[in-house]
Amino acid sequence: MRTPYRSARVGVEIHAPSRPAPVRDRATTVRATGTGRLTTTDEVNGGTMATETRGEAAAKDEGKGRPARKRTTPALFVRQVIAELRKVIWPTRRELITYTTVSLVFVLIMVAIVSGLDWLLQRGVFWAFG
Repeated sequence: MRTPYRSARVGVEIHAPSRPAPVRDRATTVRATGTGRLTTTDEVNGGTMATETRGEAAAKDEGKGRPARKRTTPALFVRQVIAELRKVIWPTRRELITYTTVSLVFVLIMVAIVSGLDWLLQRGVFWAFG
């Protein structure tokens, strides 16, 4: 028996089996990758599902403290920073003035609250202890 699930798309229903596939319907293929990980491909009832697990080589290297990959050169780092800065949506002058004003007003309100609480606590301590 299958249970229908409603999709986010209108008119689409997804059916999921009520129990997992039996073991006899599953064929597993394991292959090693160059990164010390094992990729397992499970073929279940005609579909394919790939999972990645750590192999013995990766587990042995974890405690040695060596970096997993080569370090980035300074030139490459600068190029990547410039590329990321090009993706930034910079605020307009009006937005920048608005954000700055809101920030300054918030800071002034917080300063007033903290100063008021400090004054009240000071008065309370002087009243209690003379």
